[in-house]
Amino acid sequence: MKPDKEPWPPNASVGISLFPQDGGNLAALLAHANAALFYAKNSGRSRFAFAEASEVIILAIEPMRWWPEFDLGVTEIDTQHHQLNEALNELGRGLRNGASVAVLRQKLETMIEQLAIHFETEEHYMDGHPRPQNAEHKLAHARLF
Repeated sequence: MKPDKEPWPPNASVGISLFPQDGGNLAALLAHANAALFYAKNSGRSRFAFAEASEVIILAIEPMRWWPEFDLGVTEIDTQHHQLNEALNELGRGLRNGASVAVLRQKLETMIEQLAIHFETEEHYMDGHPRPQNAEHKLAHARLF
C-alpha cells in the first residue's frame, strides 16, 4: 500500500565508501561517502554511487525497480519490459562488481538484442491498435537504432 504523505515511489540517494580501500579511518570514509552521495544526487534521483579514494567516484548505478503500475496489461509487452529491466540491472551489477569488458559487452549486446525484439513487438501491437501517439513512439524507436 502506498503511504499517503510520502512521495511514491520513494526516492533515496546513497553514497558508499568501503573500508579499507576508500579510507583507513572514519573521517576519510565519511568524506568519500559524502562525495559519492553528492555525485549520486547530481546524477538523478534514486541513485547510489561508490567512492574510490584514488578517483573519488567510479560510477553511479541506478537499480531499476519495476512497479506493478508500470505494467500495461499486454502480457507479451509487459514480459519484455520485465526482461529489459532485469537485463539493465544485470549490466549494472556487472559494472558494480568489476566484470571484465568482454562480460559487460556481452550483457550490453544481449540487452540491445532484447530491446530490438521489444521494439518490433511494440510496433506490431501499435499497428493493430492505432492511436495518435503511435507515430511519435515509433519515431523514438527509430532514433535509438
